[in-house]
Amino acid sequence: MLDQGDVTLDPPLPSDQPAWSAAQEWSAAQEWDESGPWEPFSRYRLILARYSSEFPAGQNPDGSLTPLNQDELAWVIYSRPYTTIAGCGGWGLVVFDARNGQTIGSSSW
Repeated sequence: MLDQGDVTLDPPLPSDQPAWSAAQEWSAAQEWDESGPWEPFSRYRLILARYSSEFPAGQNPDGSLTPLNQDELAWVIYSRPYTTIAGCGGWGLVVFDARNGQTIGSSSW
């Protein structure tokens, strides 16, 4: 489980079945990143999780917000730094819908 501000990752349900295999998603994620090679000072892992995020959100007539992505089965590329060199590596995630492979969102901190 990860609770990072406005993003929460929970374990998948026993009945959850992604449409894409882990190998297919890992390959697609590497193709998705058009900026070039991934950060050399970060470690990456692929996680199947239930993804919820406070943003993006739709505004209700009363001015309150309703998050658009709640409890969605997702493949998540999770990154964390593995060096003590300041400014090298970073924490973050890129989220893909496990049903169709579409990008849901990304976050870094």
